[in-house]
Amino acid sequence: MDSDIQKLQKMYFDVHKKNTFFKNDQKLDCAKFVASQIPIKDLVEKTIYILPNTNKIYYDYTIFKKYACEEIIEPIYNHFQMTLINVVKAYGFFEFHINVDTFTVSAAHRYSTMIQSSLNSNNEIMKRMTKMYMYYTPSVTNIIITILGKTVKQYLPICTFYSKTESDERHKNLFHH
Repeated sequence: MDSDIQKLQKMYFDVHKKNTFFKNDQKLDCAKFVASQIPIKDLVEKTIYILPNTNKIYYDYTIFKKYACEEIIEPIYNHFQMTLINVVKAYGFFEFHINVDTFTVSAAHRYSTMIQSSLNSNNEIMKRMTKMYMYYTPSVTNIIITILGKTVKQYLPICTFYSKTESDERHKNLFHH
């Protein structure tokens, strides 16, 4: 699926010259294009899933950013919620593993409403989270936390941030168990 997404992005940017400045709207427009070409169900299942035979939910921002837009927020919310419910039904609690590679301050602004409402609307079930692990943490994490506000700050006591150098090995181990 990654190659399909890359082909669609290339098609989009072949028609729309890539902006040097003011890229936010263009990124959202490209995401809408990708979301219109690949079934949303396939995209969200590739983004948010339970690691087999574990209580670990994996969320991949590097996929999410390629298609996420307000127009398809409901299927993303629904899939996230069902993933949470399924893991809690099976295990009673869960760990949340998030790949935030390439996440930036502008991405925090672009997706802040989606992130905050996803967490807030699932507040009760999020109380079943025992640990949160962030891989490929950007150097501007403190700024991002400020942008996302109290919604995210409440999880800081159970959050472990891995730098980009630590993440390769930790990330690899996550998928080899």
